[in-house]
Amino acid sequence: MKLTNFSIKDLITPKAKLTFLVGAGCSIDPPSCLPDGKTMGEAIIRYSCAESEINKILGKEELRDGSKLEV
Repeated sequence: MKLTNFSIKDLITPKAKLTFLVGAGCSIDPPSCLPDGKTMGEAIIRYSCAESEINKILGKEELRDGSKLEV
């Protein structure tokens, strides 16, 4: 594998259209210790949304967690 100085932030631009596919196969057990779907979804929202929009999206109790990523 070739190492690069690539960062996921390089992909997130105002004009970028991204899709994050995270499903039931996401392993939260050791050794991967990945976050669960709700935690990962919140992290994606916090990382990729404007600061002014984060609490508006996360505060929408009527939306299922997966639906919040579609906003």
